[in-house]
Amino acid sequence: MSKRVLITGTHRVLALQLGTKLRTRGDEVRIAIPDSQESGIDPADETIPWNPTSTLSTRAVIAACKSSLESCDLAYVLCGAGAVPTSFHEPSAVSLQEYVDTNFTGPTLMLKELLQHFLSQEYGSIVLIHHQPGGLYESPLYVAVQAALEQLGDELFRAYAESPVTLQGFRSSESDLSVLTDSLSEEAPTLRSSTKWQRLGARSGRFPFRNP
Repeated sequence: MSKRVLITGTHRVLALQLGTKLRTRGDEVRIAIPDSQESGIDPADETIPWNPTSTLSTRAVIAACKSSLESCDLAYVLCGAGAVPTSFHEPSAVSLQEYVDTNFTGPTLMLKELLQHFLSQEYGSIVLIHHQPGGLYESPLYVAVQAALEQLGDELFRAYAESPVTLQGFRSSESDLSVLTDSLSEEAPTLRSSTKWQRLGARSGRFPFRNP
């Protein structure tokens, strides 16, 4: 059965590719794209501008999705820190703050608002995707933000295990985004919430999720 889907996150390419895959599955999809990344977007992608550091903007994204789709059944939250200079002491304090706000505060605000929305309607699924390509950025700040995102997921799985909201989390170090989006579009969210992060693996020509 087709779903009404919202995709959010600061990884523009992954979000757009996943949206395309889900539409071929028959889902209705809206994609929240950071307003700093909106240039060159195809109108067919049906994106919603988003300021990841603004609570009001985050709420506006969910309101816009509800308005255009009448409701929302499923949300994908792409959690994964972007590129950062390997040096910790050289960037300005402002740039470090912006990095944390975009890559940690943004997903955190979105998760909070999505949980509130789904709890109020007493159903819904949230899929956390923690994308961490290996060996790309080995800076202290990158590692710290990635660890914080993973810990946040662990605590949410525990806190909302008995809620009407299905909360699942998948980790991937896959650098080929087509492999990742194929897997996610093939795997429908289950009726049970995760108790921990699941790892994306490859086996027998398919790409099922498996425990770490």
